[in-house]
Amino acid sequence: MTKICKSCKENIHIDASRCPNCQSFQSFLRSPNMAGPLMLFFLLPFLWWSSKTLPTNRIQFEENKELINVRTLSKDTIQGRDRSLLNILVEVDNKTSQKWTDATFEIAYLSSTGELLNLEKRKDYNFIIAPNTNGKSSLKVPLYPEYANAQIEVKLIDLRQPWN
Repeated sequence: MTKICKSCKENIHIDASRCPNCQSFQSFLRSPNMAGPLMLFFLLPFLWWSSKTLPTNRIQFEENKELINVRTLSKDTIQGRDRSLLNILVEVDNKTSQKWTDATFEIAYLSSTGELLNLEKRKDYNFIIAPNTNGKSSLKVPLYPEYANAQIEVKLIDLRQPWN
């Protein structure tokens, strides 16, 4: 038994998935050229769905920013391997009903007139704070000789919610 090839119109075996004359695939879905589009057909809806269901951590922190306060407890000089470091102990007061982790701090070196001299960012991946509690973090930043008389200001710029 035979059938007619969809491309070259020659007679081919009825079970043939590919024409022996022109090498074209007889079934649209069996063509290797369709693997990419078929994968996208199933992958794009999943990606769209997952982007809608994942928590948007940045927005949640921004919404709760006023309920989370940072206070500097102490500043000590410690000797690192190749330079002196400033160890800043901060306390974060969480007045929200949310658990937070992965704190990102911004440390500003300010002159006596309030002019910004330098800005450092530190991420504490081990930081976890429970709802309605306080948590402490130790931030180590370089102690620059040119900023010896600078005022140090610490701000909390980001927190993440753990994947529960």
